[in-house]
Amino acid sequence: MIRPAEEMMGFARSVRVALPVVALLALAHSRLAAQSIVSGFVRDSLAGTPLVGAIIQLIPSATPWAAGRTTKSDAIGRYRVDSIPPGQYILGFEHPRLDTLGLDAITRTIEVVSSVRVMRADLAIPGGRTFVTSLCGPSVDSAGAVIGRVFAATEGELIAGGSVVIRWAQMRFDAGGVGRTMMQTVAKFGEDGRYVACGVPTGAPVLVSARGGTGAGVRGSSSGIG
Repeated sequence: MIRPAEEMMGFARSVRVALPVVALLALAHSRLAAQSIVSGFVRDSLAGTPLVGAIIQLIPSATPWAAGRTTKSDAIGRYRVDSIPPGQYILGFEHPRLDTLGLDAITRTIEVVSSVRVMRADLAIPGGRTFVTSLCGPSVDSAGAVIGRVFAATEGELIAGGSVVIRWAQMRFDAGGVGRTMMQTVAKFGEDGRYVACGVPTGAPVLVSARGGTGAGVRGSSSGIG
């Protein structure tokens, strides 16, 4: 059967309209197929435990000021960010534990490629020796560090800096026999209350005391690392 001319022209117009739609759908599908999943675990290497509730951010390296993508680690420290286009990204996390340790957000750079559907990228607070070296520099012995933060004993009271004294007992061997000598190191802190005391032996009890520069009462928290 031969179609009338008007019917054939209408059919041709439908084909011309349908082809661009099919092309756009195919392009959208290819772009979605090229997107990847970035996932991994966040760990506290100092405590040897997962870091629960960490805020993970994934930001394009070309636009570090942009909001990027954000998610949170679950009960086992796992996180996942879906639908990530290929490119270079800054991956980092924030957590109250970092503030306790006096650390800024920990970041790393990753490269997302279309050929890898699921990319594994773990994050962690550095382990003991790595952390001590970053704070105190290389050490030839097994000395660790004590880090912490000093707060005003009265809420709302300002601390204009001060000092923290860390004391410990050290075994002494001499002509008189075996004895103990009290050793100490002093660390300064500023208005933010953070301090780092290097050269403190690991595995030994220490006594930590603090005093504000104005003589105000203080309280604090500390962690031994080594």
